[in-house]
This record gives sequence, C-alpha cells and structure tokens, in this order.
Amino acid sequence: MKSLKLTLSVLLTLAGIGTIFLTLSLLLNLFGIREWQGVFVHFVVYANLLCGIIYLLAAYGLRNQIQKSIDSLLLALVLLFIVFIGLQIFISHGGLYETKTVNGLIFRIAFTAIMYGTAVYISKKESLKFSHTE
Repeated sequence: MKSLKLTLSVLLTLAGIGTIFLTLSLLLNLFGIREWQGVFVHFVVYANLLCGIIYLLAAYGLRNQIQKSIDSLLLALVLLFIVFIGLQIFISHGGLYETKTVNGLIFRIAFTAIMYGTAVYISKKESLKFSHTE
C-alpha cells in the first residue's frame, strides 16, 4: 500500500508541476509557447492552472491527510467537468478552439478520475488495516 501511495504522490506532483509550468508558460508566453500552442481557450487554461495547484496539494496531503487529498481531487474533477461543459457551449457558439484542447481536457478528466479513485482505494484499505489492528 505504501508503494501505491508513493506512486500516486509522485504522479500528482509531476502532473502538478508540469501543468503549472506549461500553463504559466502559455499565459506569460515564455519560450514562444503561444506560437506552438496555437489557439487556446483562456478559461480552460486557467482551470488547468488551478488543477495543477490542486494536484500539488493532493500529493502533499497523501502523507497524513488522505481525506483532504480525496476532497481536493474531487474538487478538481468537478471543476474539469464544469469546464468541459463550458467548452462544449463555447464550441457550439462558434468559439475558436483546437482539437487538442478537447482531447487534453478529456485526458485530464480521465487522469484526475483515476487519481481520485486510487486515493479512495488507498483510504479504504488503510481504514480496514487500522480497524483490524485495534
């Protein structure tokens, strides 16, 4: 169980740092990334930045506050679903977007759902372990 928790923490940390770096690079146009990225939807970018921060908080919380990590990941998942619905509305009203934005958001939703499910699984296993040792 310890290795699963460590793996989850590492994945969340890497995803958080990577997301924050890429998002800030895009917003601040570091390294000419805007030209590489093409058209981007601002509210999706800001939501990604927020999710990057949430991933880091969730990774930190795994150490001794797993319920806060679960709550954080659920918040990120709800946020991403709302953003996905918003993106669909934006697209249906003729907003400019790139297919990779939709695909990236779907990937982020799937990733967050897997991280959330894994955190819930770890929490339940730890609860069972502590209830059997008492």
